[in-house]
Amino acid sequence: MDNLIVIENNTALLNPEISSQLANFERLAKDIKTKQDELKQKILAEMEERGILKIETDELMIPY
Repeated sequence: MDNLIVIENNTALLNPEISSQLANFERLAKDIKTKQDELKQKILAEMEERGILKIETDELMIPY
């Protein structure tokens, strides 16, 4: 990726395409984090309701 930064009137600016792409990634990351947090809260609420202290899978471990 060449020319990530452009100079206009002696001011350094991000290439508009790169700026847009980066802003989109930031929005996606925020959305994913929100969904992750919501799901974790639902899992923890159900664990509390059922008296479950820990859930383990091959990919993760969730302690209450």
